[in-house]
Amino acid sequence: MTEAQAEARKFWEMLRTLPDRVRAIENFDLNIDALQDANVAGAAVSAVDAGTWQVPSSADAQAHD
Repeated sequence: MTEAQAEARKFWEMLRTLPDRVRAIENFDLNIDALQDANVAGAAVSAVDAGTWQVPSSADAQAHD
């Protein structure tokens, strides 16, 4: 019974703080462009580390533009 009461208190605390947590998420400004740039940079660093980095040809670069 004591364990169930402790779990109920944890659950109640989570429910009590839920509105503040949701507000924090709603106010979070997510910069998708910055995340994509960081992902590309991270992939490039990983490829260099793995020795698999390949410089795109000028035709490949023009195809993406």
